[in-house]
Amino acid sequence: METLQRGQNPESVKGLAFRKADGQVVLTAERGEIPNLDALPIPEYEDFGFPQSMRNNKYAQQCTLLESFDDVRFVEIVGSRSCPFACTFCYHPLCRKYRQRSLDHIFQEIDFLTKTYGVNVVMFSDELFSINERRALEFAERIKPYGIRWFVQYRVTDVRLEVLEKMVDAGLTVICLGIESMSDTVLKSMQKKITREQVIKALEAVRKARLLSASNIILGDPADTVETIKESLDWWKQNPVYNVVPGFILAVPDAPIYREAPEKGLITDKLAHNRNLPLVNLSKPTDANTMRWCCR
Repeated sequence: METLQRGQNPESVKGLAFRKADGQVVLTAERGEIPNLDALPIPEYEDFGFPQSMRNNKYAQQCTLLESFDDVRFVEIVGSRSCPFACTFCYHPLCRKYRQRSLDHIFQEIDFLTKTYGVNVVMFSDELFSINERRALEFAERIKPYGIRWFVQYRVTDVRLEVLEKMVDAGLTVICLGIESMSDTVLKSMQKKITREQVIKALEAVRKARLLSASNIILGDPADTVETIKESLDWWKQNPVYNVVPGFILAVPDAPIYREAPEKGLITDKLAHNRNLPLVNLSKPTDANTMRWCCR
């Protein structure tokens, strides 16, 4: 915006894509990641209609759990960017380097939101809330006096019952675990660096801590077979108490599984695919009828 206001050429600004008047598409040079997230101001809430949307978020499809709460003043906060892991189905739009805001910076935003709008439910939309147990415990200690509910995304290998209990005492209500499959073969293919046994152990700890788990199983990895799909679905049917939701894997642009799809002839029109993200069968049961049979 500053470049345009000065009447200068936007091609000098890194990280842009735009179309010129003659129809030519311009992609400028890549912009590097912002290393110090504390250098950024907190989001501009007022001018983007936050007060009006805050209560309506209770009925947003991405978090229907909120509909069970009587009084909801909800906000999503980003406390970090990217993720230190490299799952094959995932794409990191904010660069590969994992960076976290300081807790002081995060609590400046929480202070503003609670005092200005009376926010009482906070969802951290980070790809990964924390890989540092000490930081998670310090966060729990600092947020407890606010008396608000909060949701996080967590890695199953980081789950410990003693830590969860302290976080629950501080208002943690929902934890989203990256499960993705109940087959060790498929988890290895996804480069999840976790095992079925670790998933089960984490889910048991979440239940003992009296937390609601909102987690997914995604079917259709290139390593999936009739046997591995049934392995995941049989476990899911037998364990409804854990609130795990099955779905199908998406070939998200720039994810490793997406890059392979055009080479295999599974995606022939990249632009059409990227517009709608239709389901693409990447798995070994290539016949649609076989996939439907697996998911009965």
